[in-house]
Amino acid sequence: VLPLPQRADEVQVLRRHETFGDRSAETRLSSGGITPAVVGPAPMLRRFAGETTAALVARLEADAPGGEGAVRCALAADNAEAMEALRLRALASLREGRPPAAPGILFADAPATGDIAFTFTGAAAAYAGAGRDLLRLLVLPPQPD
Repeated sequence: VLPLPQRADEVQVLRRHETFGDRSAETRLSSGGITPAVVGPAPMLRRFAGETTAALVARLEADAPGGEGAVRCALAADNAEAMEALRLRALASLREGRPPAAPGILFADAPATGDIAFTFTGAAAAYAGAGRDLLRLLVLPPQPD
């Protein structure tokens, strides 16, 4: 969350999202003059994927986020130094033949199954159709009202 240059009393959030399919999008939200509870950089999120564990290791070694496949690792950190530490920790675990497990590291080595669910908190959960734009953004088939 960063102050807008033209208005010190308003803040905005700019977040770049990358998917496993190497597509990306940006989200920009404005506070409308309301001061947020937390001001500072948004947490960092990086995702790596491969068809095999060896392919995932190669992506982590090259520090090349993205990729496709059932073997996936997502890292979440507050800054670049912490992100690098998580990447190296995940890489070390995989090289030792262990699934990486630590706060800020999510790992899966099988395809995701089941339904997709989104949770909306606060006012967004209070009306029918909340999240419809998100579904359209994700290029899902049209959803009934």
